[in-house]
Amino acid sequence: MIMPDHYAHCSSTCFSQGWNQFVNEVRISCKLNSRLTAEGKGSFLPWFRIGTFPNEETTMTSYRHLRRRLLLLSFITVSAFAVFSYISSPPQMVTIWNKLTKQRLDWKPRIFKQPPADPKFWVLMAAVYSLPEETIMRKAVRETWGQYLSTASKSQLLFFIGQSNDKSINDKLLEEEKIYQDIARLDFIDSFKNQSLRSIKIFQWIVDKGIQVQFLLRADVKAFVNIPKMVDLVKGIRTKRYMLGQVTEKTVPDRDKKSAWYVSTDEYAEKEYPRYLQSYGYLMTGNLIETLLETDKLEKRFWIEDVYITGILAKKINVAVIHTNHFTNSKPEKKCDYPRVIVCLCTPTYDAMKDFYAKVEMPDESCMF
Repeated sequence: MIMPDHYAHCSSTCFSQGWNQFVNEVRISCKLNSRLTAEGKGSFLPWFRIGTFPNEETTMTSYRHLRRRLLLLSFITVSAFAVFSYISSPPQMVTIWNKLTKQRLDWKPRIFKQPPADPKFWVLMAAVYSLPEETIMRKAVRETWGQYLSTASKSQLLFFIGQSNDKSINDKLLEEEKIYQDIARLDFIDSFKNQSLRSIKIFQWIVDKGIQVQFLLRADVKAFVNIPKMVDLVKGIRTKRYMLGQVTEKTVPDRDKKSAWYVSTDEYAEKEYPRYLQSYGYLMTGNLIETLLETDKLEKRFWIEDVYITGILAKKINVAVIHTNHFTNSKPEKKCDYPRVIVCLCTPTYDAMKDFYAKVEMPDESCMF
């Protein structure tokens, strides 16, 4: 039988080491151990397994048992969270693993997508403008932000390309279209002065195919797009008809005849352009497509696309033109700003696109806190 002085010894031994965070649990355990021993039922002490007559050695052994159990519990918890996270979001977990192990895996598509033969509704269509010869940039888009777009999520990546006078380029485009099924050919010869016509042709293509689009993203093939960030931003917008991007205002027509952007008074008589969005990338609600096409038929078409589509026509149909700092045509100055960008016209080459994508998908450790 353990006498009261034995319990005093247990108490002084157990708590002499300064384990403040476990004081109450150990105290209760010591009392329970003394009571059970006194009743002839042996000893029972959760976690610590202290014997019937505690001493310095058994106390330290018990502490080691506790520490091992806590470490095991922590490992199981972290492992379970890692497995759950991988199941719910495998690309991000693979990215984190690559970051931790300092490894860079070769690109593999997250979802191998095959567009249906006759799609009728898309939540998001990314209409990317590309010149026929920009094969390498289309490859860069497919291997980076284009991976987020798939038929499973009712989203689609399409490269809209005009006709080329070079037969060899047209033949290569046909092969590329067969492989990826993400190229739409437009029936016009692309040129610098056909900027607005290009967008009108894209809108007409969507209508002619009978496709309903909830959101249409117009982007240049050399622009990087952060799809998850864009989706988060759109969720907070309550307006049902709008255009979203980098707003430019109070700009004047270039009257210098030597400039490539020269605009005569016959082309545009006003002294100032209306408020418009930069054409490298902007998002618009799909319910504007047919309205823009109808309004275009009533207007004298102006050749500068962003001024005409998001400025002149947008003003005519009284649609909200929303500015956001997350659309930019300049490279972020700080490394932690990369994941915050939605659209950036700062990836003019294949390597630049891949590098930007890596900085968004695998941000520096210091940016995570």
